[in-house]
Amino acid sequence: MGKSFSPRQQRERDYYNQYALQRVGEVNFDPISGREQRPWNPYWHLFDLVKSHYRPGARLLDFGCGWGENTVKFARLGYDVEAFDISEVNVDLARTLAEKYGVSDKVKLQIGAAESLGYPNEYFDVIAGVDILHHVDIPRAVRQSHRVLKPRGVAIFHEPLSNIIFDGIRNTSFVKRFFPNDASFDLHITEDERKLTQNDLRSIKDVFPDCHIDRFRILSRIDSVVPSLGRAAQKLDYRLGLLPGMHWWSGTIVLTMTKSDR
Repeated sequence: MGKSFSPRQQRERDYYNQYALQRVGEVNFDPISGREQRPWNPYWHLFDLVKSHYRPGARLLDFGCGWGENTVKFARLGYDVEAFDISEVNVDLARTLAEKYGVSDKVKLQIGAAESLGYPNEYFDVIAGVDILHHVDIPRAVRQSHRVLKPRGVAIFHEPLSNIIFDGIRNTSFVKRFFPNDASFDLHITEDERKLTQNDLRSIKDVFPDCHIDRFRILSRIDSVVPSLGRAAQKLDYRLGLLPGMHWWSGTIVLTMTKSDR
């Protein structure tokens, strides 16, 4: 992968080179252990989907791997994992983490950007990304994902979704006075990130017409204010999402994009 980054990419790289060192910890393997099911949790749902697509010898791309927490989980599921990140500090941390958990032989890492993947055409069976598309140029990154996927391969992404009501209120000057959303290490907000919009979803479907969207976080948006209600609110969301029209109020989505045969 090329190492020449745009100004936006450079800002993201600089941010994560500093932020990465605050994130390293133990890996929680509960989402892939099979001992418990949490269909209301969008992160667990992503891992369920990735697990369901595993086949012996399958190759997975960890799309924006961060410090390697998910890279290690994907390797533990059995995938041959290739991973990239724009931050060299993240890549070094991910390499160390793979060694720590005994999956170095299943993991290949490199520095790079989502908009210019340095992998061959039709190379991966699965792509998985956690909270990455809202940091990048979405049309370019999605086209690159399509290029490197094998026919009938799947790309699975967990992303925040903008809602005209909730985010309209969230972004008023009054609310931002008490709950700022400027760039912050404490709140994990970068200067250029933005939640996905309906226009973004349309651009994704232009590339991947076969795109399924699972929606989460209706009431559980309050977990940022009242963390103790997080799981209970997620469970209620899961039930509300079954009601007509309620899913349009969601704040988190899991996208499953399938590449056509040809």
